Amino acid sequence: MKQFPKVVITIANWNGVKVLRDCLGSLEKLDYPNYKIIVVDDLSPDESVEFIKRNFPGVDLIALKENGGYCNAANQGIKKAIKEYKADYVLNTSNDTEVVDKNWLTELVKTAEADKKIGIVGVKALAKDGKTFQTVYYGFKGTGQIDTGQYDFIKEVPTVAGVMMFMRRELIEKIGLFDKKFTLGCDDLDYGFRARKAGFKVIYNGNIKILHHGEHSKTTKEGKDNPALYKSNLHGFLIFSFRHLEWYKKIWAVIRVLGESIIKRDYYEKEFLKRYSLREGFIKKFYYASCVVLDVLLLTINGKLNELEYLN
Repeated sequence: MKQFPKVVITIANWNGVKVLRDCLGSLEKLDYPNYKIIVVDDLSPDESVEFIKRNFPGVDLIALKENGGYCNAANQGIKKAIKEYKADYVLNTSNDTEVVDKNWLTELVKTAEADKKIGIVGVKALAKDGKTFQTVYYGFKGTGQIDTGQYDFIKEVPTVAGVMMFMRRELIEKIGLFDKKFTLGCDDLDYGFRARKAGFKVIYNGNIKILHHGEHSKTTKEGKDNPALYKSNLHGFLIFSFRHLEWYKKIWAVIRVLGESIIKRDYYEKEFLKRYSLREGFIKKFYYASCVVLDVLLLTINGKLNELEYLN
């Protein structure tokens, strides 16, 4: 075992100039002696690229020429981490996260190094106040609760939230990259399930935390929920269901997606949830739902649902 395995931190950025200072500033304060930071900018319309060049010259910046979606941007960073930097571990995180403990990365490495079968490690994600849970390891578990140490444990779980995924090189080489058919939503769920199917463990370490400032990229300029991302969440949920669940659960998934067009809710975290009125949202939601159901059905029929991207 290496004393200090090489870790490369990859961050997919879009329109994140308002949150990058906290994110990159906190990462540069880590006490781990062997790590590198890569930021992949997904053709941001704001000043993200200039901001990084000016304030964080030590960051390896990849400025994409076209916006290919979150998973594509994340994959570009992961590829460079493995091929150019020969990373032993890749830590993929969001641009609106902040690390508060300088030994954070050291503890992640210790967790992963405890067992070679550990493919992914996740942590507890707290809101900016450092007290309120956004998620424990995935979904709504713990959301809105005050952190009193009730989730400070280490546990093997089905998957962890994509806000921060610490991934072993051997896992990436075996199962490939994030699936670009996911625009934004359920890509992390899918990756965790793929890891477990390949024989790796997914571990949640609640003794390690990260702050998640908020999902700023999931709203429009007017501060309203982005309908395109509502569609991407439905799309991702269906792809995940068709790929990993039993046949009767696939039927349930289709019914659920169509049902989302009728009831007043969506897939955003509860603290950011905004209710739609039926009069304003029903037709649009039902249209989106019908489109994503048809799209996933066509992917399945054409045999492209399980086409994945691997390292070359």
